[in-house]
Amino acid sequence: MKVLLFMLVLLSSVWADKVVTKTAFINASDAKGKSLVQVRETLLIRAKRAAASEIFGDYINSSTVIESGKLISDEINSIVNGVIHIKGDPQYSNGKNFGDMQVRATMYATDREMVQAKKRLEKIVAQQRAAKRQAHKAAPVVTPKAKKRVNCSDNLPSDPVKRQQAVAECEMNKFDADFE
Repeated sequence: MKVLLFMLVLLSSVWADKVVTKTAFINASDAKGKSLVQVRETLLIRAKRAAASEIFGDYINSSTVIESGKLISDEINSIVNGVIHIKGDPQYSNGKNFGDMQVRATMYATDREMVQAKKRLEKIVAQQRAAKRQAHKAAPVVTPKAKKRVNCSDNLPSDPVKRQQAVAECEMNKFDADFE
């Protein structure tokens, strides 16, 4: 009897699923022009997205591009990766507010799927980081700080008098750049 109980506990921990129940809403204005089937699909997609976010977590990536002190682009992306299973039938009903519709569904993912999703997400993150590094190498951004980093000892003439004049001119240009 003890062996059977031990095996049951062991098996339940091996196939332990992460189970969540989510409720998603849609307002009549969001559903305008959609059929009942489309509204139900939208509700279920929102509930699955919320469940995946809770089970697998979100990866949030932001990117801001500034050129010459002007904002060129500002993006925030969220990635959720994983397989969600629906347990039983989703329950559709009216929401709390007038015109709202809602779905309540119990969903789950297995431990194995969670491990696979983590590996896929790590691969996606690595690819995005590599692409960012490549973009930074390909197009260096010149900032005001980069303009100030002038080395006045580069490409100087061999004649000592001309050399001294070139260094003085370079230093003066650096000084002027500080006040631009």
